[in-house]
Amino acid sequence: LGSSEAIALNGNVDGFKIVGNTVKDNDNIGIDVIGYEGVARTGVDRARHGLIARNTIENIDSKNNPAYKGDRSAAGIYVDGGSDVTIEDNTISNSNYGIELASEHRGRNSERIIARRNRISGSHVAGISLGGGENSNGGVREAIIENNDLRGNRQPILRQHHVDASVIVRNN
Repeated sequence: LGSSEAIALNGNVDGFKIVGNTVKDNDNIGIDVIGYEGVARTGVDRARHGLIARNTIENIDSKNNPAYKGDRSAAGIYVDGGSDVTIEDNTISNSNYGIELASEHRGRNSERIIARRNRISGSHVAGISLGGGENSNGGVREAIIENNDLRGNRQPILRQHHVDASVIVRNN
């Protein structure tokens, strides 16, 4: 993979399923659902209406990736500007972030994301991260984070910049 994501959906991807995969030992993002990169026309330039379920993701760490210069910022599952995605029943271990919901583009958001019944452990930064890491990033709106098992992570849930109208309930 070089310094890249293992599974990436980018641009005009409408209706997808990423189910039953094993993704491991990668120095960048495991599964990436992307929007706003300018690879499709305005209005459809984002992956949307998808399911990410029953995957096993482990050892996702950008620490030794030369593009990241020692920064630990890789997620097992990253929704970066996608919309209408359900993330459920995945097992994620030993990643920088288990699940990250944000957008790298100012004024843009990941929207209507449901993350439920995932088992996330051993995350170096956070089990689940919501919102952009910097104020100059976009964020997440209308996310539902529920019934996730978030044991043994440095921080179970991390709220960052631009988190709007999101619900976080019944997580362990």
